[in-house]
Parts: sequence; structure tokens; C-alpha cells
Amino acid sequence: MHGKGLSFQGVTVADISADHNVEIYPGAYAKAQAISAQVHATTDLDGIAYRSRLEPDQICVALFDRADHKIELVIEGKPIDRSWVDNLLESHGKHIVDV
Repeated sequence: MHGKGLSFQGVTVADISADHNVEIYPGAYAKAQAISAQVHATTDLDGIAYRSRLEPDQICVALFDRADHKIELVIEGKPIDRSWVDNLLESHGKHIVDV
């Protein structure tokens, strides 16, 4: 969901780089979520890569739930618990969006 991948989907950076406050901008992520849902439904890809809205030089990765059994996240020898991730994100005012 960056570079040539955007033009393939017929969108621009402006179409998918929206303010994150959906209370002020309802539907701010509608196009990005629709593309993600289409990729999930029509491919066997395990996720999407996209440019960070806050740090555009950085690439972020969003994994679909079907990737769960293919990866093992480990920190100091212990799996990372989903509740730990949720709590960390929540402390920054963020959350995981299930598409």
C-alpha cells in the first residue's frame, strides 16, 4: 500500500493518508480498509506493507489473522501476548483494527 502498489489500486497517498481521529473525520480510513479487505479476500497474502503516516520513511506491516500460525513473536524467550500489545497501543491512544 505504497509506491506503485497505490497506483495499482487506483488511489494516491492523499486518498489513504488521513487524520487518525475518526470522530473528527468519519470514514478517514475507509479507502485503506477497503483495499486491505480486498487484498485479504482475493489473495493468499498474509498482510500488507504501508508507509507510516507519522514517519513516512518507515514501512509498517499489518498482518492478517491468517498469519498467526506462520509466525512466532518472541521477546526474551517468551511469546508476546496479544493483551500486552493491546495495552501498549492503548497507552499511546492507538488500537488494532480488525478488518
